[in-house]
Formats: sequence, C-alpha cells, structure tokens
Amino acid sequence: MWRPMAASALAKPLGLPTLPSRLPGPGLVAGSLSLLILQASPFCNLDCRYCYLPDRNNTQRLPLPLLDRVMRQVMASGLPGRELSIIWHAGEPMAVPQAWYEEAFEIVARQVRLSNLDHPATPTQVTHHFQTNAVLINADWCAFFKRHGVRVGVSIDGPAALPTSWVSTATLPARKPWPASWANKW
Repeated sequence: MWRPMAASALAKPLGLPTLPSRLPGPGLVAGSLSLLILQASPFCNLDCRYCYLPDRNNTQRLPLPLLDRVMRQVMASGLPGRELSIIWHAGEPMAVPQAWYEEAFEIVARQVRLSNLDHPATPTQVTHHFQTNAVLINADWCAFFKRHGVRVGVSIDGPAALPTSWVSTATLPARKPWPASWANKW
C-alpha cells in the first residue's frame, strides 16, 4: 500500500535525477521539449514474454506529490515549448483507475497554468496520450478520453489468427468484443 511521503524522499529511492529549476543549461534549448513520457504504474494486465519491462506485477502508482514535483521542475526548466505531449506509457496505463488520472491531469494543468502566468508570451498547451494494449477499453474509458481530449495509441501484436503463445491473458475476465457502434459514438 502506498503511503504519502514528501516528494524529495520519494525521488531518491526511485532513482530520479534532480531536474533543473532554472533555465536550460549548455546544450539545452528553451522550448525544445515537446514530448514527456510518464509511467503511472509498472503494472500490466498482460504478461507478454517479449516485454522489456521488469516488475510488471507491481501495482504501485506514481505518487501524486512526486508528479507535482516533476511537473513543477519540468515547467520551470524553460524546456517545454508551446505544445507538450504527455504520453502515459509503460505498464498498462488503463490498469490505473480513472480517479488517479483525474487528479494527475489536474496537477499537470495547475503546473502548466502557473508556468503560463510566468511566461504569457509563450504559453504551453498540453495534450495527454495513452499508449495501451486496449484490452481494458470500455464505454467509461471512452467517455474519459473524450472528456479530457486524450489521444489513444494502441499497441497491436498482430491479428488474432496468429499464435498467442507470446501473450498471456489468463488472468483477464472473459469479455465481449467492442460494439461496432463505439467507433462513431465517442
């Protein structure tokens, strides 16, 4: 179970580098950051034999105070440009509850708003993306994606006719195929 801790106490055990809290240093160009990849959790609902990620059964989540610190320092670094894509990737992002993302998206929005107040001539606009195996997509997730303007990328391992010995879905409940009507509903 996750217990709240100060962000500084969390960064060191997780092996996170100290991010700059000033303008970009040598070799870094202001406005050059357009893509930020974040991992909400290492947990994945599949167990693909070829996956490069260790510890896929770990259900720990990125602590929200740490996300706040990361976003504050990223925005203060001077690196984000006018458009910043945040990709929630690695593990299965949709294995983390929507309520967690509601809070995470608000943290991101707050830090971007504060940065934009300090730099009104070059405001940053954020677009969230999920890179998912799509197994957990349902009507609630589709509504969430629409409500937040989330772009969705789907990792596909191949057509169903190919052998599935590389992917284990044994721990998943049986599900019906997605209704064709979903394609245009959201």
